[in-house]
Amino acid sequence: MDELLREAVNKCYKNNDFIKQYNRVTSSKIKNTKQPIDILIDDATGVTDIELLKFILFVHKYVVTPIV
Repeated sequence: MDELLREAVNKCYKNNDFIKQYNRVTSSKIKNTKQPIDILIDDATGVTDIELLKFILFVHKYVVTPIV
């Protein structure tokens, strides 16, 4: 991942308003409070990795690309 994308993803991930709207638009559940068992299941099935990859692709497409 290049430095510009990495910085954009980090800033977007730390911005709770951005995350809230991202979750609303994409029906994702990034950073939502979950029960420990749900976290374990998501990690075991790869859901967490898939959601984070989708988030990175979203930031690339809608945040980084329009700037460049």
